Amino acid sequence: SPSINPAASEMQLRNMVSEADQLRSGGKFREAVELLRKATMLDPRNGDLHRELGITFLMFPDWERARVEMLEAVHREPENVDAHSGLAYALEKVGDLDGSLKEYRLCTKMDPHDTSYQDHYVEVLGLLYAEKAQKKH
Repeated sequence: SPSINPAASEMQLRNMVSEADQLRSGGKFREAVELLRKATMLDPRNGDLHRELGITFLMFPDWERARVEMLEAVHREPENVDAHSGLAYALEKVGDLDGSLKEYRLCTKMDPHDTSYQDHYVEVLGLLYAEKAQKKH
């Protein structure tokens, strides 16, 4: 197959992401997922596309598929704080509170100026304590 012009494909991917975002905003989650899946086939190593898929699944909501995509996004772009934050949220939703805390702690280290990560951390910590208290009864 002929190689794609990188600049053209970059532009194409950007357009697909913004179209998926519009679909998502309109509540058309399946269509958004379909479009982003096509985009990931064009550029499988693109962590941003997996993060966008993850966001779509978080809104859907499909927590498990969100977790899988966010995990992939983090794997592809370990320096991306948004990917870690998305993963933290997905882990919280699937009930992996320890994993969620670990990710939020990492976000706090990566971006100390954003206090929302600290807030989320404290929130999940509260859930964890409540869960442990319940198990004692």
